[in-house]
Amino acid sequence: MFDSRGRIVNSMAAQAVKKGHLSAGKAKGALADVIDELYQEVKLKDHRAALGAARSFIKEFRNTASHPAKTAKQAAEKMRKCRDGFYEAIDTAIKLQTVFRAMDYKLSVHITH
Repeated sequence: MFDSRGRIVNSMAAQAVKKGHLSAGKAKGALADVIDELYQEVKLKDHRAALGAARSFIKEFRNTASHPAKTAKQAAEKMRKCRDGFYEAIDTAIKLQTVFRAMDYKLSVHITH
């Protein structure tokens, strides 16, 4: 959902640009910065809770899987946090889906290998 390229958030930013809700320059850059730009957009003010959930997810869970565990205890904690992140990702995706529908945005996610 929120992989290294932030596909859902980047799709939302692209749709916001397409609809004239966000300038193209604000739709690029670090994922957290793009979310912050979306959050500040007046047309999206009614959806700040969902955007805040996405921002919180990025801060809390995005890099968990990227850092190797050095001990068994750290590995167990990492597994727990990844599990929690998975459930949080589902909840956040549902919230963002509501934004897409409300704003008449089309979700476009391209998977590459």
